[in-house]
Amino acid sequence: MAGYEYVTADGSEWFRDQRWEPPIQWGFITLEVLEAMAERPPTDGSRRWVASDYNTLDAAVSLEGELRFFGLPNGSSNEVVDGLHGFVDEWHGALPFAEQERIAVYNLRLQSRSNIPPTVADAPTLPELLRTTELELIRSGVRKAVRGRDLLQRWWEWRRSVGEFEGQDSYEEATKALGRMTARLLERSVLPHAYDEVMGLESSGASEDVS
Repeated sequence: MAGYEYVTADGSEWFRDQRWEPPIQWGFITLEVLEAMAERPPTDGSRRWVASDYNTLDAAVSLEGELRFFGLPNGSSNEVVDGLHGFVDEWHGALPFAEQERIAVYNLRLQSRSNIPPTVADAPTLPELLRTTELELIRSGVRKAVRGRDLLQRWWEWRRSVGEFEGQDSYEEATKALGRMTARLLERSVLPHAYDEVMGLESSGASEDVS
């Protein structure tokens, strides 16, 4: 069991090991999202959603739940995870959703999936849920309603760097933050072509500094 954390259902007990290392699964979780983000949408002027829009939204929202576990067991320290938190902040800062919006969309996804029997194959996608949902959020002590379809529009524009996102390069910044997270967690030799592509390393032959 060395090298892994253990916590009881009520969170009362932690397994402590000074040799603890981040589970390799963390790296493959971020890598999966990175590969989805590496697929850019078409630039033909079409207003339609394409498969990569659905895939990146679902991957990014599912990552929100996984990031809650990107921490250390009590009494342990690890330079990999210590440095990881800065890249998580970069990722969040570049997304087109505020913190309350990210949490609300994640909870919507989680709730919808918990209500669907495993035998149902045609479960609604996250965009389908958001198109008919109004989220109630509290911002600075004030309750505000946010239409799910407005969040979808924001995601679509962010992916294409149009509208308020034109010239911001925030999609690229988010993708690079994911790349840095992944490079922190996995050996360079196992990183796929998508990593070099999004980090701009294809032509230079250089390596990204993730220290």
